[in-house]
Amino acid sequence: MTSFIVPMILVVFAGVSGFALGIATPLLEILAGIVGVNFFGLETSGIIDLLGEMGILSLMYLAGLEINMEFIKKEYKSSIGIGAASFLAPFLAVFVICNFLLGFELMASLLIATALSTTSVAIVYPILLGQGMNKINKTLLAAAMVTDLLSIIALSMFFSDFTVYTLLVLLGLLVFSKPIRDFGHVIFSKITKSKKQSMGLKLKIVLLILLGLQVTAEFAGVEAVLLAFLFGIFTSELIEKFETIESQLKTITFAFLTPFFFFKVGLSIDLVSLWNSVGYLALFTAIVYGSKWLGTYLATKPFFPKKGHYAGHLFNSQLSIGIIAATLGLEAQILTAEIYVAIVGAVILCSLISSIATHEKFTLEG
Repeated sequence: MTSFIVPMILVVFAGVSGFALGIATPLLEILAGIVGVNFFGLETSGIIDLLGEMGILSLMYLAGLEINMEFIKKEYKSSIGIGAASFLAPFLAVFVICNFLLGFELMASLLIATALSTTSVAIVYPILLGQGMNKINKTLLAAAMVTDLLSIIALSMFFSDFTVYTLLVLLGLLVFSKPIRDFGHVIFSKITKSKKQSMGLKLKIVLLILLGLQVTAEFAGVEAVLLAFLFGIFTSELIEKFETIESQLKTITFAFLTPFFFFKVGLSIDLVSLWNSVGYLALFTAIVYGSKWLGTYLATKPFFPKKGHYAGHLFNSQLSIGIIAATLGLEAQILTAEIYVAIVGAVILCSLISSIATHEKFTLEG
């Protein structure tokens, strides 16, 4: 346990610093990991791996909960048009540069393009909510959801060894989504009405299911984060009726679980590799930000002429899914440490530039 004290101190210090400086704490948690590995010789451990894994699952589940399929259907032309352009423009630009100009292998080029084409709903949603959810902002939020969905679909192509078990699990999630929601409503309603001590019981059930998805993913040959994201979409209607579950899950996720995911990301970044990847970092940042801005701007202008510039900058808010994609690529040995560092750095820089361009104080747990 003593080996966990120093990482915990660094994570808490990152949180305090983020609060005091008004900087996104995930960025400082990554920095804490970089400091830990390069100056204190820290290494990952079983408990950090466990907390980080739970952090990824919870984060992707919460992202899934934000996907409102009904609204996307209502505003399908604008939301799908803007969201698809926001994903495809940087995806194609990065892929062409990596595969044809830099000479990277096909799989690596596709994964880099996917990791650098995301938009974080977790960042976009609170910004738009603070401005008031009028029709324009609702459509932009739906478009960000489409970008997220396309990112997950692309990611699943790299980390899913499709077999008959994969199809059975995905089909099972789809077929049993309504019965699961109905059964969950009955159970959660009884727990809520019960006078017995039941604090946190609903949250424990959700966390147990997420752990179950980890086991199911290994059986099905897919990444658990993909199942967690899909499960979030399928159960969003249920969780919306029991707001305390989402509130409690967000508290434990952002306060205790995801900090160790981002801290672990930092532990994998060597300063020598960071220095060696400065060229890639600058190139990726310029290509991604420019192409995503242009694609989003051109797609938004026909629907909302005065929002094109703003949407272009806003949709460059990345972070979680991009870093998750890069981490999975590193673990699967598709990406080298040098390229991994460049991707993480580009995701962070794009998010910071976006926050400056949109005049938003970047303090979100995205």
